[in-house]
Amino acid sequence: MPSKTRDDLAQALLKSQNAALVVGAGISYDLKIPLGYRLPMEFGAAHQSLLAKVGLLSAWQAAQSATDPDTRWNLEKIFVDVLVSKFAGSIELQQVLVGWLGQVESMAGVQSDTHAAFAVTWLQRKFKHLITTNWDFLLEWQIDGIYYEAYNDPFAPANYSFASGANCTIQAEHLFFLESLEGEDYFWHPRWDIAANVSDLPNLRRWSRPLWKIHGSPVFLACPKCGGFSHWKFEAELKVNDPCPVHPDERLLPEIVFWGQGLDTAQPEVWQRVKKRLQRSDCIIASGFSGSGSDVYIRRVIEANSNAWVVNPSKGAWDVDKVHFVETTAADLAQLLIERVITI
Repeated sequence: MPSKTRDDLAQALLKSQNAALVVGAGISYDLKIPLGYRLPMEFGAAHQSLLAKVGLLSAWQAAQSATDPDTRWNLEKIFVDVLVSKFAGSIELQQVLVGWLGQVESMAGVQSDTHAAFAVTWLQRKFKHLITTNWDFLLEWQIDGIYYEAYNDPFAPANYSFASGANCTIQAEHLFFLESLEGEDYFWHPRWDIAANVSDLPNLRRWSRPLWKIHGSPVFLACPKCGGFSHWKFEAELKVNDPCPVHPDERLLPEIVFWGQGLDTAQPEVWQRVKKRLQRSDCIIASGFSGSGSDVYIRRVIEANSNAWVVNPSKGAWDVDKVHFVETTAADLAQLLIERVITI
């Protein structure tokens, strides 16, 4: 397809009635969350004795010592594949990895105009669907902050101010669902929720607006009986292998789709929900998302859409004959949304 501009992208989104936003690790790059295999490699560097204990040290050392870029990438993949295979069988590895991720800068969430712009555009329903492959909680952190302020007066529009000084408004009915109770009483249900696992699906209601966190997160702890328990914040009092507070006979385990794995095989029922939303969308924007490796199944669905847009610094694995490609960053896309779509 012919190259497109930021203005073309803004016009396409403003005309859309059912747009979807798909974001990946690249949207968090500016906040120093390592991309791709750098995250597990840095974990390995910090936990040499644990790697030796679970039989991973030699694979990590081989990848770390490689100098040729292609060779290094292949050896990193071997290390990560072995790490993933060992993860399910080692409670200690699960506990240490989850704890280490909790210390990664920005993983738990900090103020970010980029993530806030994506969150606000979704809350305003300019994007009807929000799908993320990220383990971090930067999107959720912004959303939770908006709701924290909105609860002061859930009948009034919520105002949000970006660090840049721009302002926007979110209508109350876009944040809450008003349920009539007895007499003149009402209850305001927050509309947003997180869907990461098949156990989350029964909790969705007709008024729910799920953020589809399709790779889960190592700090999502799940009970086999009652599903996700610690969505979405880090819970200091809970850790992997603790008894479930509701079902003490069950142990809490991480809900995660790892490197080399895909939602299509790990959680096929969840993927079918996401896939149908993408197929019905009249505009899809993907940003910070390479579409390579185990995520190729998502890329193919996006490329099949007649109005798909990819906003990345490079083309990566995308077939630019099938999508509109805008060569820029996620931060630039966020600024475009602030300037042209969501602010007052």
